[in-house]
Amino acid sequence: MAFVLNPLAIPGLAAMALSLAMAGLIYFTAPSRQPNRRLALVLFFEAMVAGTATGLLYMAAGRADAGGLQAVGITAFLALPFLYLWFLGTLDGPLARPLRHRAAGAGLLVALLALEAHWLTNRSAYLADVVPASYAPWEAVAGPSLALVNWLSLAVYLLALAVSIQAHRQARTPERRVQTKAFAYAFGIRDVSRIALIVSVFVFPPVAGGVGDWRFILALPLVTLAYVPVLAYGILTTQLLGIDLKVKWSIKQSTLIATFVLVFFAASEAAEQLLSEQYGALIGIAAAGALTLLFKPVERFAERVADRAMPGVAPTPEYFAQRKVGIYRTALEGVLQDGVVTPKEEAMLRRLAEDLGVDSIQAGAVRAEVERAMGGAGAPSVAAHA
Repeated sequence: MAFVLNPLAIPGLAAMALSLAMAGLIYFTAPSRQPNRRLALVLFFEAMVAGTATGLLYMAAGRADAGGLQAVGITAFLALPFLYLWFLGTLDGPLARPLRHRAAGAGLLVALLALEAHWLTNRSAYLADVVPASYAPWEAVAGPSLALVNWLSLAVYLLALAVSIQAHRQARTPERRVQTKAFAYAFGIRDVSRIALIVSVFVFPPVAGGVGDWRFILALPLVTLAYVPVLAYGILTTQLLGIDLKVKWSIKQSTLIATFVLVFFAASEAAEQLLSEQYGALIGIAAAGALTLLFKPVERFAERVADRAMPGVAPTPEYFAQRKVGIYRTALEGVLQDGVVTPKEEAMLRRLAEDLGVDSIQAGAVRAEVERAMGGAGAPSVAAHA
């Protein structure tokens, strides 16, 4: 398989790399947890779609290679709606409850296999053609059935948004509220972007080789780059002890960098308008350099931005103690969700409590609190069995 360098493929390749990295991190953080395994699988398929259909496709030198890459992307894309529904079954709320049953999982698997079989036996309905393009050696032309799957995907993501909002409203602990809020933001980013893209296509129909093609080529991987980290944060915030501190540090550093970049461009543009083009970059560099003299006020501004974005997150003993109990509580909620605690799950909870430094008295109090809350909300009774 031969490739040619094409900058247009960079967003798709970046989305693939990020999705694979997040899938690996989520899985290896807690491989025994069902939500982690399912979300890691979802993100792996997201990576396959982004990396082939919006990345490597535009670098393929040969027509057959381009068709093969698009076929991989379509195969992964067709599986994603069903995998997302499978993942939604791990969330709380009445909308997600039907997806938890084994019958629902079996039904999703049958539907997935049926759709994949239809694609394999009716390839032209999904992949109409592979043709040369002005922006890449080859471009894939979607068939009518693929457009229908796009609408199915949008419906699934709207359901995911509704499930996450409902789960957020019903969350009983601060950790669960943070998690479900992140899920709602992630699906909201994806839904709003997809709806805006679909509306824009109706208002401004695509022209071959024109603006319509660029919307699809760039929007899909950029949306993946935007929502995958938020989705990953939603599940990892209740499992990684220091993730909030890392995210808050990233917000602070991003604010600092954005401030210096903004000053540079503002000063350089003003210099080009008032003086001449040759002085623009020099004045911009000088302005950014002068800003270093005011580094402390700028740093305090960045800290205020980070504090406002993530209040109460600080490297204090109280924060770590609260986070340890919160992580244990969230794991316990996941175990008690189906109303039955197996010996394997009991052993996992004991190991987790020991690793976090949660003593038996704290663990017992948290368990009583969670069981009382779940029982009061109409959850099934909890019973351990040998």
